[in-house]
Amino acid sequence: MAEEQAVKSGSRANLIHHVVSHYIAAQREFNRAAEHCVLKGWPDKKAALRETFRVQELFCDREAMRLDYWTNSDRDEAEWRSYTSVAAVRTRLGQDWTAAEEQALAQNDAHYAEILG
Repeated sequence: MAEEQAVKSGSRANLIHHVVSHYIAAQREFNRAAEHCVLKGWPDKKAALRETFRVQELFCDREAMRLDYWTNSDRDEAEWRSYTSVAAVRTRLGQDWTAAEEQALAQNDAHYAEILG
């Protein structure tokens, strides 16, 4: 339903935000299921495994916060139309994320700055 509203509104940024947010949510769900299964198989490694999965959760948090920041700060429809896959958006949020964006987000979001630690 929200995806339909984004399409109807004509905002490519909203549509991309919706799709990538769902992708991140699915990734979180997969990580929780994987953690549960792995802990069953290796209960003696519980502390190390929890730490590993916590790092993955922090990566999801970082990506979600970058996505929110990016979609709220950049409304250039021409640029948004160039993103045609989740992989392209994830590249933008990862290796193409700029130092200026990193600094601005860290200054405006204490939780983000804490994650960067």
